[in-house]
This record gives sequence, structure tokens and C-alpha cells, in this order.
Amino acid sequence: MTTLGRHTSAALGTVAAYAVVWELGARLVLEIVDAPRPDRFMLSSHVGAWLTGRAEFWDGQACGDSGAGFCDGFYTLTWGPALAVLLALTAVLGVAAFVAFRRRDLI
Repeated sequence: MTTLGRHTSAALGTVAAYAVVWELGARLVLEIVDAPRPDRFMLSSHVGAWLTGRAEFWDGQACGDSGAGFCDGFYTLTWGPALAVLLALTAVLGVAAFVAFRRRDLI
């Protein structure tokens, strides 16, 4: 029972660290350096696009070079690419878990 508690605590700590370091910290740094389309690097954007079917984001740099003509600065993330990213992440984490289990418990 204590092993389950420790593993649950470790998993929740990892999720909290990801949220603080990447979702908040990296988003802030990407905004400071004025990176184009910073939402494409955030897991929360992909989860939101997958759940709702599509997500629209605004990019302030999209219309910077266009002197004439219409440019609204929005870009869309649809459920297909978002699902591909989520499946790839799940596969990578699954393989890493099996490798860690094999190294720790079977060898």
C-alpha cells in the first residue's frame, strides 16, 4: 500500500513540475522572446484542440511583414494533429516506463 502512495505522489509531483516549469515558465519565456506561435509547443493546447475538435490561437507576428492586404493573425490547431502528438507522447512514455521497469525489476 505504501508503494502505491509513493508512486502516486511521484506521478502527481511530475505533473505539477511539468505544469510549473513548461506550461507556465516556458510560455512566459516564449512570450518574452516573442516566439511565433508559442501555443503549438504546449500540451494543454493539444489536449484542448483534441477535446473540442479545434482550437484557434492568435499570433501577433503573423501580420508583421504584410504591409498591405488583410491578415487576421489567427491559426488553428485541429483534432487530427493534436491526437497524433498525444499518441506519440503516450507511446514515448509507455516505452520509457517499460524500459525503466525492465532495468529496475527484471535485471
